Amino acid sequence: MTSAPLRPRERDRWIADLQYLNLAEMRAVCRAHDLPLHICLERPDGTLRQSKDRDRKDIVLARIAEYAFTGRRPPPTVYAQQVVAEIPLPEKLSSRTRIRYGQYEKHNPHFLATMERLTDEAFRTGMIARLVLRDFWTAGEAPTLRQF
Repeated sequence: MTSAPLRPRERDRWIADLQYLNLAEMRAVCRAHDLPLHICLERPDGTLRQSKDRDRKDIVLARIAEYAFTGRRPPPTVYAQQVVAEIPLPEKLSSRTRIRYGQYEKHNPHFLATMERLTDEAFRTGMIARLVLRDFWTAGEAPTLRQF
């Protein structure tokens, strides 16, 4: 016996209930169904390697829901090689310096001083700053410090 597709109201309720999964439960679902949990980094040869960073909860939950509703395994979030850096930010920074994945250092005094200068001391490190950067990197762009 196969089950009928969920009606829109049931589907909305199911998605809302997903929000209550804790991190261990999300990891277990992703492992059990081979769903991506970590952000992947593109190498120069085009292959991917898994980063140490997990994707945001809302993205992972959307993948779980997509798999549950369609049976398709969504792809991971991938940062293209042009937004990934294996070297730290230079000591001398300007508004045109690009910040790539692997370079954000919330305790770097040169970085903090430059960002404070560019924002009239309004810049704060934290989750919002990282989310803004992740949005740029996911779109394939390494923003300048001014854009950031």
